[in-house]
Amino acid sequence: MEQLKAYYNAWKTNLNITESLTLTSGVRKPLTSALIQYARSSAVPDVLEQPLRPCCVEQGLRQPNPDNQASTSASATQSGAVPMPQSTATEVQLARQHIQHMTAQSRPQQKQRKPRTCARCAIPACKGKKSRDFCDHPCRDCGLDKSQCRGRNSKYPNEPCHLARLRPEQ
Repeated sequence: MEQLKAYYNAWKTNLNITESLTLTSGVRKPLTSALIQYARSSAVPDVLEQPLRPCCVEQGLRQPNPDNQASTSASATQSGAVPMPQSTATEVQLARQHIQHMTAQSRPQQKQRKPRTCARCAIPACKGKKSRDFCDHPCRDCGLDKSQCRGRNSKYPNEPCHLARLRPEQ
């Protein structure tokens, strides 16, 4: 019965909204056409005719040649390119170590999970941590045995057993 009442109220609300929009459409249409000027869309620039290309450097980068450094640096400064400095093997190793160290630090460390406990007695060694049906201990909140109290609701572990009974367990 309650579902029918809720459905009817929602239907009545939607019907009232539709009726209000229908009755006020004569007033709203001139206002909408005055506020929305479709002539503004003609001032929008046309779409580019050629697709955009990503920027990539194809020329101007030169690596130094150890045989004739003087001629390379002279030709590099004339062409506007900056010569790349030579790096030693130790610098490369240091850079690789630094990168490995930084990536190791950026990885999140996994937290250890809290050990499972029984919902009825909260003893970690209890067989009830697998299923509360296996627990043979009394309830930690009320002290009753398993035939009289099911224990806490596992969805709300911070609430005592008498409050857990009020909520349906899913």
